[in-house]
Amino acid sequence: MIWDAAIWKEELQKELNDFYKFSVATAISEDEYINLRVEKFFFVCAFIARKLSEANKLSDELISKDFSCIKYQRIKDDNIIDFLNWHHFERFYNLEEGEKSLLKLKELCNILIHSLIFCITTDNNNKLCGVFINSDWKKDKCYYIELNTFIELINDIINDVVSKHYSRYH
Repeated sequence: MIWDAAIWKEELQKELNDFYKFSVATAISEDEYINLRVEKFFFVCAFIARKLSEANKLSDELISKDFSCIKYQRIKDDNIIDFLNWHHFERFYNLEEGEKSLLKLKELCNILIHSLIFCITTDNNNKLCGVFINSDWKKDKCYYIELNTFIELINDIINDVVSKHYSRYH
């Protein structure tokens, strides 16, 4: 249980600061260590966000906020996606026909925490743009989350002010 959300938010700020330093100094490549750092950043931030949410340490406004993404549908459901072929996700999803979509904080965190597909995208200068993700629980959709959207989410959590009162007695 989380009593003091400030400690968790400080850790979230530390993760964001470390990621900024890393991403500014590093050209994103196929290097496994670079992929690890990026995936770890998304995962740890999603874990902290979900813990704060489950402990009722985030405002109702933030919990209900929509975060933009692009959703891609499965091409064929009869092909199995697993740990042996997830990196060829373009075979399973129609990446030519993405549709704008919205995810709530909890759903986005769950997809990141339970991701089977986690694929980094970069611009022409090898700077991180975003990630393709899907959940190992639900493989009928794949989502693209822009890095800026995810950083907006992290900053929203860090700056969120919660004022709630609880009573066991009515």
